Amino acid sequence: MKKIIKVLLLSVSLFALSSCNDSDIEYFPLNQGKTWQYRIVTHDMDVEKKYKQLVVNEGQQQVDGENVFIRKINDEIQYLYKPEKEGIRRVGIRRKMDINTTLEKEDFYILKYPLEKGTSWQQETVTGVLEVVIAPFRRHYALHTSVPVKYTIESADEAVKVPAGRFEKCIKVTGLGTTRVEAEKTIGIVDVTVESSDWYCPDIGLVKSQREERTSSTVLVKGDFLMELESFSEN
Repeated sequence: MKKIIKVLLLSVSLFALSSCNDSDIEYFPLNQGKTWQYRIVTHDMDVEKKYKQLVVNEGQQQVDGENVFIRKINDEIQYLYKPEKEGIRRVGIRRKMDINTTLEKEDFYILKYPLEKGTSWQQETVTGVLEVVIAPFRRHYALHTSVPVKYTIESADEAVKVPAGRFEKCIKVTGLGTTRVEAEKTIGIVDVTVESSDWYCPDIGLVKSQREERTSSTVLVKGDFLMELESFSEN
Protein backbone atom coordinates (compact mmCIF):
# COMPACT_ATOMS: atom_id res chain seq x y z
CA MET A 1 0.00 0.00 0.00
CA LYS A 2 3.00 2.32 0.50
CA LYS A 3 3.48 2.10 -3.25
CA ILE A 4 -0.11 3.21 -3.83
CA ILE A 5 0.31 6.25 -1.61
CA LYS A 6 3.56 7.21 -3.35
CA VAL A 7 1.92 6.91 -6.75
CA LEU A 8 -1.03 9.02 -5.76
CA LEU A 9 1.23 11.66 -4.38
CA LEU A 10 2.49 12.21 -7.92
CA SER A 11 -0.98 13.71 -8.76
CA VAL A 12 -1.46 15.23 -5.33
CA SER A 13 0.18 18.87 -5.52
CA LEU A 14 2.99 18.99 -2.99
CA PHE A 15 4.62 22.28 -3.91
CA ALA A 16 5.04 25.99 -3.02
CA LEU A 17 3.47 28.84 -4.89
CA SER A 18 2.79 32.54 -4.50
CA SER A 19 -0.57 34.15 -5.09
CA CYS A 20 -1.24 35.65 -8.49
CA ASN A 21 -1.20 39.21 -7.10
CA ASP A 22 2.35 38.73 -5.73
CA SER A 23 1.26 39.04 -2.10
CA ASP A 24 3.02 37.21 0.72
CA ILE A 25 0.34 34.51 0.84
CA GLU A 26 1.60 31.04 -0.01
CA TYR A 27 -0.73 28.25 -1.02
CA PHE A 28 1.86 25.54 -0.44
CA PRO A 29 4.93 26.91 1.36
CA LEU A 30 8.24 25.11 0.87
CA ASN A 31 10.41 26.94 3.38
CA GLN A 32 12.29 24.71 5.79
CA GLY A 33 10.79 23.63 9.11
CA LYS A 34 7.14 23.26 8.16
CA THR A 35 5.42 19.95 8.90
CA TRP A 36 2.04 18.51 7.89
CA GLN A 37 0.28 15.45 9.33
CA TYR A 38 -2.41 13.91 7.11
CA ARG A 39 -4.86 11.07 7.48
CA ILE A 40 -5.54 8.92 4.42
CA VAL A 41 -8.50 6.64 3.72
CA THR A 42 -8.64 4.42 0.62
CA HIS A 43 -11.29 2.05 -0.70
CA ASP A 44 -10.46 -0.69 -3.16
CA MET A 45 -12.22 -4.04 -3.64
CA ASP A 46 -14.77 -2.63 -1.16
CA VAL A 47 -12.10 -2.68 1.57
CA GLU A 48 -11.41 0.43 3.65
CA LYS A 49 -7.80 1.11 4.67
CA LYS A 50 -6.52 3.94 6.88
CA TYR A 51 -3.04 5.46 7.01
CA LYS A 52 -1.09 8.43 8.32
CA GLN A 53 1.29 10.56 6.31
CA LEU A 54 3.95 12.97 7.56
CA VAL A 55 5.25 15.66 5.19
CA VAL A 56 8.34 17.69 6.15
CA ASN A 57 10.00 20.58 4.32
CA GLU A 58 13.77 20.06 4.30
CA GLY A 59 14.84 23.30 2.65
CA GLN A 60 16.95 23.85 -0.46
CA GLN A 61 19.67 21.75 -2.06
CA GLN A 62 21.65 21.90 -5.28
CA VAL A 63 20.86 19.20 -7.83
CA ASP A 64 22.67 19.32 -11.17
CA GLY A 65 23.63 22.91 -10.48
CA GLU A 66 20.09 24.06 -9.72
CA ASN A 67 18.61 25.10 -6.38
CA VAL A 68 15.56 22.97 -5.62
CA PHE A 69 13.21 22.59 -2.67
CA ILE A 70 12.98 19.21 -0.93
CA ARG A 71 9.92 17.63 0.67
CA LYS A 72 10.17 14.35 2.57
CA ILE A 73 7.23 11.95 2.82
CA ASN A 74 7.09 9.51 5.77
CA ASP A 75 10.91 9.41 5.92
CA GLU A 76 10.80 7.22 2.77
CA ILE A 77 10.80 9.43 -0.30
CA GLN A 78 11.76 12.99 -1.25
CA TYR A 79 10.16 15.13 -3.94
CA LEU A 80 12.17 17.93 -5.55
CA TYR A 81 10.43 21.13 -6.72
CA LYS A 82 11.45 24.32 -8.46
CA PRO A 83 9.25 27.46 -8.55
CA GLU A 84 9.25 29.08 -12.00
CA LYS A 85 7.41 31.96 -13.63
CA GLU A 86 5.06 29.51 -15.40
CA GLY A 87 4.25 27.61 -12.22
CA ILE A 88 5.68 25.01 -9.86
CA ARG A 89 7.65 22.23 -11.52
CA ARG A 90 8.55 18.86 -10.04
CA VAL A 91 12.10 18.15 -11.11
CA GLY A 92 12.85 14.80 -9.48
CA ILE A 93 12.26 12.01 -6.98
CA ARG A 94 14.71 10.53 -4.48
CA ARG A 95 13.78 7.29 -2.74
CA LYS A 96 15.34 6.27 0.58
CA MET A 97 17.14 3.22 -0.79
CA ASP A 98 18.34 4.91 -4.00
CA ILE A 99 21.81 6.38 -4.37
CA ASN A 100 20.87 8.76 -7.19
CA THR A 101 18.00 11.15 -7.78
CA THR A 102 15.58 10.25 -10.57
CA LEU A 103 15.12 13.42 -12.61
CA GLU A 104 11.99 14.10 -14.63
CA LYS A 105 12.49 13.42 -18.35
CA GLU A 106 9.84 15.97 -19.33
CA ASP A 107 8.50 19.15 -17.74
CA PHE A 108 6.14 18.15 -14.95
CA TYR A 109 4.19 21.16 -13.72
CA ILE A 110 2.09 20.62 -10.62
CA LEU A 111 0.19 23.90 -11.03
CA LYS A 112 0.39 26.76 -13.48
CA TYR A 113 -0.15 30.48 -13.07
CA PRO A 114 -2.16 32.63 -12.82
CA LEU A 115 -3.85 31.31 -9.70
CA GLU A 116 -7.33 32.30 -10.74
CA LYS A 117 -10.53 30.60 -11.80
CA GLY A 118 -10.27 29.04 -15.23
CA THR A 119 -6.51 28.43 -15.37
CA SER A 120 -5.95 24.91 -16.72
CA TRP A 121 -3.14 22.57 -17.75
CA GLN A 122 -2.69 18.91 -18.64
CA GLN A 123 -0.53 16.44 -16.73
CA GLU A 124 -0.03 12.68 -16.61
CA THR A 125 -1.05 10.77 -13.49
CA VAL A 126 -0.88 7.08 -12.59
CA THR A 127 -3.76 5.06 -11.15
CA GLY A 128 -3.21 3.70 -7.66
CA VAL A 129 -6.44 2.33 -6.16
CA LEU A 130 -7.77 0.06 -8.90
CA GLU A 131 -7.46 -3.42 -7.40
CA VAL A 132 -9.47 -6.62 -7.49
CA VAL A 133 -9.28 -10.30 -6.51
CA ILE A 134 -10.13 -12.46 -9.54
CA ALA A 135 -11.88 -15.83 -9.25
CA PRO A 136 -11.48 -18.78 -9.30
CA PHE A 137 -7.97 -18.78 -7.81
CA ARG A 138 -8.34 -15.46 -5.95
CA ARG A 139 -5.54 -13.82 -7.86
CA HIS A 140 -4.83 -10.24 -6.79
CA TYR A 141 -4.65 -7.76 -9.66
CA ALA A 142 -3.79 -4.04 -9.51
CA LEU A 143 -4.07 -1.76 -12.53
CA HIS A 144 -1.38 0.94 -12.59
CA THR A 145 -1.66 2.91 -15.81
CA SER A 146 -0.84 6.42 -16.97
CA VAL A 147 -3.81 8.72 -17.59
CA PRO A 148 -3.67 12.22 -19.14
CA VAL A 149 -5.64 14.54 -16.85
CA LYS A 150 -6.79 18.10 -17.45
CA TYR A 151 -6.52 20.14 -14.24
CA THR A 152 -8.52 23.35 -13.79
CA ILE A 153 -8.72 25.95 -11.05
CA GLU A 154 -12.44 25.75 -10.39
CA SER A 155 -12.52 28.38 -7.65
CA ALA A 156 -10.16 30.76 -5.85
CA ASP A 157 -12.51 31.39 -2.92
CA GLU A 158 -13.40 28.01 -1.40
CA ALA A 159 -14.12 27.13 2.23
CA VAL A 160 -13.19 23.63 3.40
CA LYS A 161 -13.41 21.82 6.73
CA VAL A 162 -10.96 19.05 7.73
CA PRO A 163 -9.79 17.58 11.08
CA ALA A 164 -7.24 20.42 11.43
CA GLY A 165 -10.01 23.04 11.26
CA ARG A 166 -11.95 25.23 8.86
CA PHE A 167 -10.08 27.12 6.15
CA GLU A 168 -11.33 29.87 3.85
CA LYS A 169 -10.24 31.65 0.66
CA CYS A 170 -8.78 28.40 -0.65
CA ILE A 171 -8.01 27.42 -4.22
CA LYS A 172 -9.88 24.35 -5.51
CA VAL A 173 -8.28 22.42 -8.37
CA THR A 174 -10.28 19.73 -10.16
CA GLY A 175 -8.93 17.10 -12.52
CA LEU A 176 -10.58 14.84 -15.09
CA GLY A 177 -9.01 12.41 -17.54
CA THR A 178 -9.70 9.17 -19.42
CA THR A 179 -7.74 6.57 -21.33
CA ARG A 180 -8.26 3.10 -22.82
CA VAL A 181 -5.92 0.28 -21.81
CA GLU A 182 -5.59 -3.47 -22.05
CA ALA A 183 -5.89 -4.88 -18.55
CA GLU A 184 -5.45 -8.44 -17.28
CA LYS A 185 -6.76 -10.99 -19.80
CA THR A 186 -9.89 -11.85 -17.82
CA ILE A 187 -10.78 -8.15 -17.74
CA GLY A 188 -9.76 -7.19 -21.27
CA ILE A 189 -9.72 -3.69 -22.78
CA VAL A 190 -11.26 -1.07 -20.49
CA ASP A 191 -11.84 2.67 -20.33
CA VAL A 192 -10.21 4.22 -17.26
CA THR A 193 -11.41 7.52 -15.76
CA VAL A 194 -9.68 9.58 -13.07
CA GLU A 195 -11.49 12.42 -11.29
CA SER A 196 -9.93 14.50 -8.50
CA SER A 197 -10.34 17.60 -6.33
CA ASP A 198 -7.62 19.35 -4.29
CA TRP A 199 -7.89 22.30 -1.91
CA TYR A 200 -4.93 24.64 -1.20
CA CYS A 201 -5.36 27.22 1.55
CA PRO A 202 -3.49 30.46 2.38
CA ASP A 203 -0.31 30.06 4.46
CA ILE A 204 -1.01 26.33 5.01
CA GLY A 205 -1.05 24.64 1.62
CA LEU A 206 -2.79 21.40 0.72
CA VAL A 207 -5.50 20.61 3.28
CA LYS A 208 -7.65 18.12 1.38
CA SER A 209 -7.31 15.84 -1.63
CA GLN A 210 -9.88 13.40 -2.95
CA ARG A 211 -9.78 11.17 -5.99
CA GLU A 212 -11.87 8.49 -7.67
CA GLU A 213 -10.61 6.01 -10.25
CA ARG A 214 -13.11 3.90 -12.18
CA THR A 215 -13.23 1.64 -15.24
CA SER A 216 -15.82 0.37 -17.70
CA SER A 217 -15.26 -3.19 -16.40
CA THR A 218 -17.85 -4.93 -14.22
CA VAL A 219 -14.99 -6.79 -12.52
CA LEU A 220 -12.61 -3.91 -11.77
CA VAL A 221 -15.13 -1.21 -10.95
CA LYS A 222 -13.54 1.63 -8.97
CA GLY A 223 -11.38 2.80 -6.07
CA ASP A 224 -11.14 6.06 -4.15
CA PHE A 225 -8.65 8.03 -2.08
CA LEU A 226 -9.15 10.76 0.54
CA MET A 227 -6.40 12.73 2.27
CA GLU A 228 -7.18 15.37 4.93
CA LEU A 229 -4.94 17.59 7.06
CA GLU A 230 -4.89 16.67 10.76
CA SER A 231 -2.24 19.13 12.00
CA PHE A 232 0.31 21.69 10.84
CA SER A 233 3.37 23.10 12.59
CA GLU A 234 6.39 25.27 11.80
CA ASN A 235 9.68 25.99 13.58
